[in-house]
Amino acid sequence: MIKPSRYRANAAEAVKLAASATDPDDKALLLKIAQGWLDLTERASHGVSIRLRVPSQVVRKPNQRATQ
Repeated sequence: MIKPSRYRANAAEAVKLAASATDPDDKALLLKIAQGWLDLTERASHGVSIRLRVPSQVVRKPNQRATQ
């Protein structure tokens, strides 16, 4: 399990990237990502189990196209 300190570091990195982004959409997305890392930090600090759920469209065999 990843420690909350790692989540905070990821959030800080996303904020740093957002600060240097010139495109407003990129900046907004990076700040949203940073907020997601901070949310994970909060959940992990309270002992909430965190599991990654990957949509089936993303998981595919080699040489297989993703479904739309």
